[in-house]
Amino acid sequence: MKKAMMVSALALLAGCATKEMKSTPFYEGGDVTYTGRQEDRVNAWPIVYWREPVGSVLWPLISFSDDHFALRPLYSQYEADGRIAEMNFLYPLIQIDFTNRSSRICPVYSWCRNRSLLTPLFYWNSDGTLLTPLYGEFTRNGTTNLYVTPLYGEMSGRKNGNWLFPLWSRCESDKFDEKKELLGKETFDGPVRFEERNSHDWLVVFSHEDTIRGYAPNAGTNEVVHNVVFAPWIFASAYSGRHIEFDAATQEKILDREWQGFSGLLFLIYQYSHSHYNFAGNETRTRHQVLLGIWDWEEENGDVSLDVFPGFTYDSKTNGYTKTSLLWRLFRYESAPGKGTAVDLLFIPIWR
Repeated sequence: MKKAMMVSALALLAGCATKEMKSTPFYEGGDVTYTGRQEDRVNAWPIVYWREPVGSVLWPLISFSDDHFALRPLYSQYEADGRIAEMNFLYPLIQIDFTNRSSRICPVYSWCRNRSLLTPLFYWNSDGTLLTPLYGEFTRNGTTNLYVTPLYGEMSGRKNGNWLFPLWSRCESDKFDEKKELLGKETFDGPVRFEERNSHDWLVVFSHEDTIRGYAPNAGTNEVVHNVVFAPWIFASAYSGRHIEFDAATQEKILDREWQGFSGLLFLIYQYSHSHYNFAGNETRTRHQVLLGIWDWEEENGDVSLDVFPGFTYDSKTNGYTKTSLLWRLFRYESAPGKGTAVDLLFIPIWR
């Protein structure tokens, strides 16, 4: 009874052209032809309704028309083109849909066209997919994945690897070396759009990931980025990478930057980074930080700057310029070629 009332409420909310409303005086669809005289109709809906060939008794419990019959919630059937298109038993628990080639026995079984599911223990698809709690096999994006329990599995094809949780996991792309060759090219006729990744993990603690990605951020350049990260996660992570850009018009390399560094949990104590531009004057930048910048040393193309908390700074440039200060001008010594020397003490100029 509750299910029948649910069908009734849903049908009313959905509108008067639904198949459930066909045996009511409110039906607005154009797919029914009334064969009896209009004056012979019986309209005491929802107790009784009849207008040949449709009718209902205690709607929606019993309803019928030229293409459907329902004794809800026990059984209902609907026809299309003179054949049964849908059958329901104890709706919505059991349904057979011949039009959409699907069926279900909720919550045990469902089937749709070329796939079936025995929820939640079994899934099968005609493309070769088979999933169960203890064994599974499926193919996605050219890679075939196979597992025996969720703890162990293998992959082959576009990507190759395996895992044994929680001891290790490995995933390698068969296109990785091919894409990595782009890093050594001086010209490239792009455009590029790809991402290849090789990764290895041990004991859910150590991780090594090697990623190369190509993309075209705009019509003027094609970019290739290579990143390598080694991370013993509890302690720290080390990283390195390279970024190359090619001019889309001339196909010539216009940027080549390399970097490396050290960070992670230990960056609270020490952090290191280094980058080098092979173009734009072969710029080089190196930075060391201790205790989140309490001691911060940075070098760029031979120019050095040092900051020590709280308030000590030191700068030295390749052109001979030097400056040392404490709390701005509590103490300051500055020497600039061609400008002479300046000394301040207790915010008072001592020497100019």
